[in-house]
Amino acid sequence: QPSMPNGIIIMYDIRYRESDNSDSFVFFVNGITDTQYIISGLTSFISYTIGVRAYTIAGPGEWIEIQASTLLPGIEDLIVEILEDIVIINWTPLNYTELTSYVLEYKQTNEQTFQTIIFPVSVVSIGLPILQHDIEYVFQVYGVFTINNVEYESERSPPVTIMISSSTTSSNDSQTGSTGLVAGVSVLSIIIIILIIIIIILVVLRFTERNENNTKKIEESTVQPFEEPTYEILEDSKKDIEMKECQAYGHVETSPQTQQEGQQDETDVYETV
Repeated sequence: QPSMPNGIIIMYDIRYRESDNSDSFVFFVNGITDTQYIISGLTSFISYTIGVRAYTIAGPGEWIEIQASTLLPGIEDLIVEILEDIVIINWTPLNYTELTSYVLEYKQTNEQTFQTIIFPVSVVSIGLPILQHDIEYVFQVYGVFTINNVEYESERSPPVTIMISSSTTSSNDSQTGSTGLVAGVSVLSIIIIILIIIIIILVVLRFTERNENNTKKIEESTVQPFEEPTYEILEDSKKDIEMKECQAYGHVETSPQTQQEGQQDETDVYETV
């Protein structure tokens, strides 16, 4: 609705076309009596130039045009938390190839304009230092899409208002102290467990190495086969042994010469007698 209408407004006209295509058709919607109208059948991720003009009894007014794009999703979930002296901000990512960056807006509730910080699409969580205590802040995030070399802003996330008080940060500090104590004990326990594991591994390796050395020594020491001792018997000694064996059994074998000598000895004995 025009700020300074020239008489009573009778109706409105709407026209729209693709912003980046000068040869595109211009569509008209005439005779609208309501201040709200839904344009359907548009192409996704396309920038459109939309114009509106009003009619009075004096005739049509000037066209007022804006640019808008189709299906630019906004960030639905925005979570703001306070951790010590840092404000932690998380949001759900937008998975679109046309997305080029995120923009965080924040301000004090009594301020008129937002301060902005631009982040790459890979960032969905940040931490901001608390600027002032006992102040209420408002946070919101939106995405920036680049379509046909033209940047478009998505819808803002629902704003989140949070009060940053000094009591909140002090209580967080006390909780942090107890948390730090627990964390220290946990780290000490982990270190002790790691040392025990290292000692067990060293003992097992030492035992294994000792067994391998013993096995190697056993394999190297081979048993020598038993060899029966050999004896060399002289010929004369052999004859003596045979004679003794024959005497032991009551039978002596003599050579013919020995027998003759024995008979001669016997004849001599008879003659003596």
